[in-house]
Amino acid sequence: MREIGYVDQGETFSAETLIVEELITEQSDEIRRGANPDDGDQGAGDQGLMIGYATDETPELMPLPILLAHRLTQGLAEDRKTGREVRLRPDGKAQVTVRYENDAPIEVEHVVVSTQHAKGLGQAVVHAYVREDLAPRALGDWITPATGDPEQARAMLEQFDFHPAAIIDQLGLLAPLYRRTMDYGHFGRPGLPWEEDAAVAFATEATKERERRIGS
Repeated sequence: MREIGYVDQGETFSAETLIVEELITEQSDEIRRGANPDDGDQGAGDQGLMIGYATDETPELMPLPILLAHRLTQGLAEDRKTGREVRLRPDGKAQVTVRYENDAPIEVEHVVVSTQHAKGLGQAVVHAYVREDLAPRALGDWITPATGDPEQARAMLEQFDFHPAAIIDQLGLLAPLYRRTMDYGHFGRPGLPWEEDAAVAFATEATKERERRIGS
């Protein structure tokens, strides 16, 4: 945690003030035997499912959106650790939306960066840092004069109520769906309320966006 950057003892969570309590029990015999490398046939003690692919759209063979998002978060960490921006704190996040045509990336359309920061550092200062300093360095040739349409973003916020109570009501989240969502994931499956509402909403927005581009 010290390496990550939680070193400010004035904060509630820091490496110097943290108390770690270890509660470790023996692994079950079945799992231990299956994962034991001594018998020459080592298995896995746990399982995970990963979905991904290699692509030649970047030298790193990674899809461009995740590569650029990584560069943004790496830039946040480097600026904090080197003192370039001392008011940043650990735990930053980034999301990059890229427009594709014929399976090739054409332009970066949206960039979202979230970072912890020192108390008193206003939103306008963070916004300026991301737009004028971090993003140009991290995105390189993929940076564009506009990293989004403020009016369009405001219209989206006005169209949907993002308060937790409203989301619960709109998506019927108080109705138990455990059996229908216990396997194969919660997204990309028809018949779930957030999928139906999202499909209608995004289809509507996509139509508006196409009409806007054609009109311009």
